[in-house]
Amino acid sequence: MTRQRLLHHADPATDIHHRLAPEPGDIVVRKTRYGALSTTDLDRRLRDRGITTLVIAGITTSGVVLSTLTDAADRDYRLYVLSDGVADLDPHAHQALMTGIFPRLAHIVDTAELRSLLRESRPDRA
Repeated sequence: MTRQRLLHHADPATDIHHRLAPEPGDIVVRKTRYGALSTTDLDRRLRDRGITTLVIAGITTSGVVLSTLTDAADRDYRLYVLSDGVADLDPHAHQALMTGIFPRLAHIVDTAELRSLLRESRPDRA
């Protein structure tokens, strides 16, 4: 039986795009499964920094986003999903998750709403 090597570290497709390059102090982890928390030390590193709120974006809605969201919800993070920052090849699965499942676990916001929320929470940085 052959195992798929999804997200293999040597695959150039897993490289970080230069426009999204981490800045000094950013947390960088290499995940080996769909979810961002299950096979990394990301949860511990976030908690060490006092981070309790996550904004989730990515592809695919029915894979990576779903896995990360449910795991983070189980860990009691306050969650936001960027409606204009997630996508899926299956539009029906995407719609079902975004309207039926995700709102039970997270606040669904778009980028403009997130920007507004951030301004409201940090008026000194407007």
